[in-house]
Amino acid sequence: MTDLDSNRGFDTLLSQNEDDVEPARKKRQQASRVILYKAAIANLAILAAILLIVDILLLNQNIMRHDTHRYVDDAELIEIELIKLQESYKSAVRNMSEANKRLDGETRRQTESNWEFEHHKRRTKDYEVQLDKIMKDVTYLKSYLPVIANGCSYCPIGWILMNSACYYFALSRTDRQKSWQNARDFCQMYGGDLIAIDSIEEEIATINYLRGHADLSVNSYNFWIGLYFHNEELWRWTDGRDLVEGYWADGESSDDVHQDCAALYSTENVFSAWISIGCINSGKWICEKSPRNPQ
Repeated sequence: MTDLDSNRGFDTLLSQNEDDVEPARKKRQQASRVILYKAAIANLAILAAILLIVDILLLNQNIMRHDTHRYVDDAELIEIELIKLQESYKSAVRNMSEANKRLDGETRRQTESNWEFEHHKRRTKDYEVQLDKIMKDVTYLKSYLPVIANGCSYCPIGWILMNSACYYFALSRTDRQKSWQNARDFCQMYGGDLIAIDSIEEEIATINYLRGHADLSVNSYNFWIGLYFHNEELWRWTDGRDLVEGYWADGESSDDVHQDCAALYSTENVFSAWISIGCINSGKWICEKSPRNPQ
């Protein structure tokens, strides 16, 4: 074999080797491109995921920022409304305070008006009582005008004509108090005696005269009448008649008391105006005598 044949055979072998190497290299290149492609796809997927996450985070941040702004706006609105409510409350409190002051003033004025009304009401009632008393006094005095007019003709000076008899009431301060016997002596000196009350009409007229003519100091006195406790355990008048009907105060007609004499006092209840006291005690008195014939 020649050298030429040897070189040709080597070239042929080399060419075959190159033909065998080229497909393998292409396969490797193709595999590398697949790997790179897959890697690129994976990177793209990762990048897409990262972008998605970033978008989600940005969206959440925007939402949070929007919510935060909304919350801030709501808080500002609430604060504004709260301030308005506080101002309204303060205004309501001021109005309530002023209303209470006005109410207190009106209540005070109403109370003062009620006091004034009650005062005038009491004064009116007092005036009515006084007027009623005056009218009664006028009526009473009118009833005694004939007595006074005719008394000078039928009775001594200082005596009055009443119930067809002359009476002397020891109302004057100059008529000092006397014992029962001394008072009787005074009456007998003028031709009379201590009063003998024979009827309820005479009792009423006597008490009413005392109530209408005696002042308060005289009203506290007892007035001797012509009745005494007899030794036969009977009450007897000075003219000798036994007592039939008396007008005693409670517990005053006791029959176990001796040397007692009767007196009366000015009281509203004419049926309980008599009392029994010791004859030696001092008191005012009432005389009675028959009227004289006019000259």
